[in-house]
Amino acid sequence: MEGFGIGLIFLTFVAIALWIYAIADIVKGSLSGNSSKIMWLLIVIFFPILGAILYLLIGRK
Repeated sequence: MEGFGIGLIFLTFVAIALWIYAIADIVKGSLSGNSSKIMWLLIVIFFPILGAILYLLIGRK
């Protein structure tokens, strides 16, 4: 049972790091145009894990 808790904590840290990285990358300016930045920022904020994964897979240039 203890291994499950450690794994869950690890996955939580990975998800938070991915979320922070995606937000920082959007704000830093890898996208062209303010409307696409705002759209991706809203997606990543309201759907943290799924939004960050989608941004990293299809949103980055």
